[in-house]
Amino acid sequence: MAAQNLIIKFHDTQSNVKAFEAVAGGVNRFAVPADVHVELVDAATGKGPAKVSVKRKGNDLVVKVGDDAEGGDAVEVTLEGYYPQVNCQLLGLDSEGRYVEYQPTSSEGADGPQSLALLVDGESFGAALAGGAVDITVMPAACMVPLSGLGAEAFGVAGIGELGLSPLALGAIGLGGVAAVAAITGGGSGGGGAGGGGAGGRPAAPVAAPAGYADNVGAVQSAASTAKFTDDTTPGLNIGALPAGATGAVLYVNGVATAAIYDAGKGTLTPAVPLKEGTYQLGYGWSNEAGASESGPVLTLTVDTTAPGAAGLIRIVDTDGDGKPNVSGTGEPGAKVTVTDPAGGTHTATVDASGNFNFEIEAPKPGEGTYEVVITDPAENVGPVVKVVVLDVTAPKAPLLRVADTDGDGKPDISGTGEPGAKVTLVDPSGVSHTATVDASGNFNFEIDLPARPNGEYVATLTDPTGNTSLPTTVTVKDLIAPPAPVLHVADTDGDGKPNISGTGEPGAKVTVTDPAGGTHTATVDASGNFNFEIAAPSPLTGPYVAVVTDPEGNVSLPTKLTVTDLTAPTTPTLQVTDPDGDGKPNISGTGEPGAKVTVPTLPNPLTGTYKATATDASGNVSLPKSALFNDLTAPTAPTLLVADTDADGMPNVHGTAEAGSTVTIKDPSGGVHTTIALPDGTYSLEIPMPATPLGTYTATATDASFNRSAVTSLLVTDLTPPAAPSLKVVDTDADGLPNVSGTAEPNSHVTITDPSGGKHTVPVDANGNYNLEINPAPASTLGTYTAVAIDGSGNTSLPTTYAVTDSTSPVLVIIDNAPGVANGTVVFTFTFSEAVSGFNANLVTVSGGTKGVFTAVSSTVYTLEMVPPALTNTGTMTVNVGTGVVTDGSGNGNAGANAAQAFDTLPPTLVITDNAGGTSRDPVTFTFTFSETVTGFDASDISISAGTKGTFTAVSGSVYTLVVTPPALGEGNITLNVGAGAVRDVANNTNEVPLQVIQPYDTLPPVLTISDNVAGTASCNAGGRKPDGAGGCDVYRKKFSGQWRTCRNAVCTGSEP
Repeated sequence: MAAQNLIIKFHDTQSNVKAFEAVAGGVNRFAVPADVHVELVDAATGKGPAKVSVKRKGNDLVVKVGDDAEGGDAVEVTLEGYYPQVNCQLLGLDSEGRYVEYQPTSSEGADGPQSLALLVDGESFGAALAGGAVDITVMPAACMVPLSGLGAEAFGVAGIGELGLSPLALGAIGLGGVAAVAAITGGGSGGGGAGGGGAGGRPAAPVAAPAGYADNVGAVQSAASTAKFTDDTTPGLNIGALPAGATGAVLYVNGVATAAIYDAGKGTLTPAVPLKEGTYQLGYGWSNEAGASESGPVLTLTVDTTAPGAAGLIRIVDTDGDGKPNVSGTGEPGAKVTVTDPAGGTHTATVDASGNFNFEIEAPKPGEGTYEVVITDPAENVGPVVKVVVLDVTAPKAPLLRVADTDGDGKPDISGTGEPGAKVTLVDPSGVSHTATVDASGNFNFEIDLPARPNGEYVATLTDPTGNTSLPTTVTVKDLIAPPAPVLHVADTDGDGKPNISGTGEPGAKVTVTDPAGGTHTATVDASGNFNFEIAAPSPLTGPYVAVVTDPEGNVSLPTKLTVTDLTAPTTPTLQVTDPDGDGKPNISGTGEPGAKVTVPTLPNPLTGTYKATATDASGNVSLPKSALFNDLTAPTAPTLLVADTDADGMPNVHGTAEAGSTVTIKDPSGGVHTTIALPDGTYSLEIPMPATPLGTYTATATDASFNRSAVTSLLVTDLTPPAAPSLKVVDTDADGLPNVSGTAEPNSHVTITDPSGGKHTVPVDANGNYNLEINPAPASTLGTYTAVAIDGSGNTSLPTTYAVTDSTSPVLVIIDNAPGVANGTVVFTFTFSEAVSGFNANLVTVSGGTKGVFTAVSSTVYTLEMVPPALTNTGTMTVNVGTGVVTDGSGNGNAGANAAQAFDTLPPTLVITDNAGGTSRDPVTFTFTFSETVTGFDASDISISAGTKGTFTAVSGSVYTLVVTPPALGEGNITLNVGAGAVRDVANNTNEVPLQVIQPYDTLPPVLTISDNVAGTASCNAGGRKPDGAGGCDVYRKKFSGQWRTCRNAVCTGSEP
């Protein structure tokens, strides 16, 4: 097995720990303090070794881990003074993280003792972790010796040489070269943890990681490097000055105290022994005479002193055609690759995790020459220089590329141009690459199998023999399906001796025809899939014709081959076109090549113009055409026909429509024939003498200038008697400004009105012979002559009736009344028309809210009507209304309607009088007068009183008033208050009709007292509450009544005592 490092830890009951590292091949001797547990730690796993060998030598215990016989180095540790401390156990952490004791397992096949404490001098056993978990904080009292009080002497350290300790087991070595034992301390009351320390204790652990390190080896050196890799095996950690209370520094390598040199001047802590290659967790702590602190935060550093190998597989070419060299190769993963170009420029990149590098550099000038490539690992170890001579870094130009199925076999054909001798690489849409070589003429052409994805992007690049690669050329292919082979016909179709090529193919494709002489001819297939073009006559003219079609993507169909044996057109036929039967259908006749097909295209209606005939032989060759010109083969349309006496003169009027310019022939029932010419607008009319037989069938035909005759139109006439002239009246009957036309005519006929502006208006006559029409909109001129004719069902027209209109303005009515405000009695409404009217009376007036009274015709334009409102009605409105057209003026125009309204109030105001006296009053009385509505004209003069005096009169509101009346003094009686009728008026001028009287009793007379006594004769003046009047007599005296003194004479009291 490989060399194994073993860490020895001493644990006391206060969780203080001292640790040492033992290495294979060294002399590892450690004095065991009294009453501690000893822990074995495999540095590689952090757990206790699963199996060890133990041997007792006197009071020492020799522990061996590993086996030299297995091809590796065993670690042997001597624990001096382990015996007879039977309370202290040899422990290790098992796989579950528990502290478990090592127990003997065998001795040359014999069972060993159950505990290492029972070993006798010279015995050897295997030992393994066994038993239950051990609490390392529990020991007998004899074992309670804290490690923090143990100095180097406690471990039996006399010097490095005596103990043979691994350098990593030593503590910090100061500048004076004095060795001290490094220790890892933590927790417990012994101090040493973060925040511990102080007077008489161990220093506190640092709180910051080392501030970089001093790298004094290699090409890149720094006093404060922070690189994660170094080629310096003795890097000096930058830890700064010793803090107060510390006398030294401790170096921790992977958590284990390690011999180191502290330079106080530089503040660095450097391993005393060079570190081997590997990655380390480097920390530091502080120490003094009381012990050492634990490690602070660590710095991770990899020591690497091995130079990387030379770069390999170097290629320097332009791989993407941008004019810049791409440098690629292999090297140590993570290392830096430096390239020096022929111009002296340097370029760097990093080797990836797979050991490859590939990067592009700016194009040097010159680009060809010697390039130097060197690898530098992260620790700045530099590998050997590799020189590469580059003769060509110029990429070819991007190729021209075409992709199509050029032979119709379903496989893409790749073609194009590029640098002669270069390799063309094509990547199809499925990602498959295909290669070929550009020939000496700069062309390439090769066919590939149909890709899984035939449509999409095809990308081609050229790579020259040096390896330089062009920019890519991309062609997007949307169609790789070759069109179907075309259908091909070859014939002389126009008799000019030149082949006409026709057929069908894929719409939009190009058709290429190769004639028997090898000439090629092209055309485009139209959107309907047809092609037709004429080519110059080849020599030979007959033989194989071959056609292919090529779609817009360049895909080419399979060829169609047609062998032509006859390309001679027939002779031109003769042609005659006639209409011998007058049915309007052309008759075609003539001569031509026997067996040939004669074709005469049909002309559209009318069948006039040039007729052409061609002959086509069995090979499809067509003769030159023969033409014949015919002006007219189309008969006119049959004319329309109407017959009636339209002017009431007793002669039939014939009219209708026919082809313009044609001759219309009329035949009457008596056989008479009459003709006329249709006007350019296609109408005709004529009046014929009354036939001997006027009633019966009339016929009409039209004949054009080419003597084509129309079909016959027949009309049976049963009535030629015009109706009587209608009556006619024109007035504005509803005052809307529109003429109302009315009259009588033949029942069920219709009347045509012509207004003064020439407008025509037609109205049907009802079964009773009446008609009525309002012309809307009104004519431009409503005044003038209106004409009416009646037309019966046969079209016979009456004589006209005229009506002259000189006045079309309707009378305007204005209605007013004689009440200026709210009426309280009869109201007279006056009706004034703008002009004289007739027939106006009270019955034409519609009223509401009142009763009609006297109606008076003041004149032909002014009329009055009295309206009486209902009695005793508080509020209301009387309305009068005259409808539209109820009267007419002298011209018969109806009036415009009008209406008016008048508010009324016929209820007189009423009065309620109250006062503020609860009964008989001796004080002034306030009377309140409350009317049923607002009144005017009420004041104190309208109030009469029978007694007392009027005081303040107040108008509280329009309907409430007050009057203060003071009763007479020293009296009693009634105040009679009266308000007479007609004292006030309301808004409608109604007066109060009912007088009102109220009576209020009053009493202002004091009570009279009669006094008598029971003394006969003269009595003392003081008797009965009297007192003398001051003059000594008794006739005049004073007496007290109800607390007041009254002056009395002869028993009559008339005043009050002051």
